Parts: sequence; C-alpha cells; structure tokens
Amino acid sequence: MNANELQPSPASRVSPALHSKQTLLVQDHSGQTVRAGYDLARQALQADPRPTAMVCIRERLALGALLAVQDLGLEVPTDLSLISLDDGERLTSDLVPELATVQRPDRAMAEQSVALLLHEINTSGDQDVRQLSFACPASLGASVAELGVGSSNP
Repeated sequence: MNANELQPSPASRVSPALHSKQTLLVQDHSGQTVRAGYDLARQALQADPRPTAMVCIRERLALGALLAVQDLGLEVPTDLSLISLDDGERLTSDLVPELATVQRPDRAMAEQSVALLLHEINTSGDQDVRQLSFACPASLGASVAELGVGSSNP
C-alpha cells in the first residue's frame, strides 16, 4: 500500500477557502475487495486528524469503508462523507444511508479507446493528441454532509 499526501493544485476547482485546511490522502491498494475497503478505511479513520470524506473507486471498497465507519462507532455522513464510483455492481444503492455515487461510463470510454486505436493504426503520420470528455452523472444519496457541517474531528 502506498500513501501520498497531495496538496490541491491552484488550478483545481475547489474553493480557495478549502486549500489552506485540506490535505488529500491518496491510498493505492491492489485489493478491490470489501475487506480491503474496510482495512484502508479503518486505518484512515484512526489517523489524526481523521478524514472528513472518502471517495472509493469501487462499490466493494465503499461497502467496506461503510462497515469500518460503523465498526468504529462513527456515522455517515455526520462523521464521514462517503462517495463511491458506480461500477455497475449495484452494491451501494440499498445501503443505509444510500451512498452518493458517480457513474463511470466504462463502456463509452472503452468504445472510444478502441475507435481511437483503430484510427491510429489505419492512418499514417503524426496525429494530434485528442482529449475526450465523458458525462459522469451523480446520484447524491444521503452520505455527504453539507460543507461545514459534521464532525469537528476531536
């Protein structure tokens, strides 16, 4: 497991008021299981200061994080806002509280990747770099606290 502390970049779209107080902890873990989510979340939630929010890249990780929150006697969203990238497993939609999710357009990204690769193979010469954007609809659920509301991180 690697953990890196990142400071928000000046070009980010986060409110400037948050830049002075927030540190983003990125944890990269090869396991994408409920257990891995539990272990990583529990470790992060026992740190000082405790995080106020987590974004999980898989629903299984979010489920594990929710279990760790509950095991530590904490509450979502009062003590921790929790967001999951929706990977189609439908694990988080029936949880209490219902987790906020962001849908990943995996199929559309894969189709565009293949189309770009085939275009590159079938054309000669230098091609301009193309940047693609994809819509990622969000479902707010009930797992995100309002800014400025929630745990004071005792």
